[in-house]
Amino acid sequence: MIVREVSAADYRNRFPQAGHVFNSIQFASLNASKVGKVLYLLIEDEGRTRFGLILGDRGDLLASPFSAPYGGLEYSRDERVEKVSEAVEAVADFGREKGLPVRLTLPPRFHSPEMNMKITAALLNRPGALSHADYNYHYELNRVTDFEKWLSPSARRNFHTSLKSDFRFEPLGNTPDDISRAYEIIRINHESLGHALRMSRQAVIDTAEVLKADFFIMTLDGIDVAAAQIYHVAPGIVQLINWGDLPAYRSLRPMNFMAWKVMEHYHAAGEKIYDLGPASEDGVPATGLCDFKEGLGCRLTMKFTFKI
Repeated sequence: MIVREVSAADYRNRFPQAGHVFNSIQFASLNASKVGKVLYLLIEDEGRTRFGLILGDRGDLLASPFSAPYGGLEYSRDERVEKVSEAVEAVADFGREKGLPVRLTLPPRFHSPEMNMKITAALLNRPGALSHADYNYHYELNRVTDFEKWLSPSARRNFHTSLKSDFRFEPLGNTPDDISRAYEIIRINHESLGHALRMSRQAVIDTAEVLKADFFIMTLDGIDVAAAQIYHVAPGIVQLINWGDLPAYRSLRPMNFMAWKVMEHYHAAGEKIYDLGPASEDGVPATGLCDFKEGLGCRLTMKFTFKI
């Protein structure tokens, strides 16, 4: 196989609809200023394009994604194991020609499970290619019709505590004012925990203009106490990007209530998977966050990062 660098327009012609939003031309273009160059690659075999890949040149490596939770190879049909392995080798060769390693973070397994596993296996079979594996949690939304059944004992107690307060759950619009309202709660939450937000307020507003984003607020006695930012990332799949509560209200367990209402909302909308994202950093688990997500009834899959 050969790797051919093309224009964004040519790449879009070959892959007009990305498998997930973080592999889209629109998302790459929005974040292009974060890297030295965006490379749009077609991976071809016998005159046929089998895969695509968008890489960001960070100076010391070529990365997919370069500003997202995951990226990886794009494809329009299932490919045989042989072709997947050849594509991975072609990408590694491309990096060697550029004098840079290629870093790939793959989506969690519930995205195109069969092809995802073929790509993962091809990369795992390269000695030393695995950088780390993150703990990623998702919720199968058909389970929310019997929400309490899947809760751990401690999560059930916290959920019952949340029901004692008159929380109000409200979907917001995508106006700058609505986004800022949710962002402010999340910002305060993250600062209270010593975590910096990776997206600025303006970046959140700009991103909501190029992909489908939802924002939610929870109030108590007219006061905003919790918020969530969620993206539609693939057909049937929504992903939690950021959420949080105000420290002063944490003992009332608003996040347990928020989790339930978000799951109900998306189940009613016909979505299938709610991806709550990772509970680790570079493979190191945040055990409290793991416990929280497992307590809600989430399932664990691994999100692999490779360097080839």
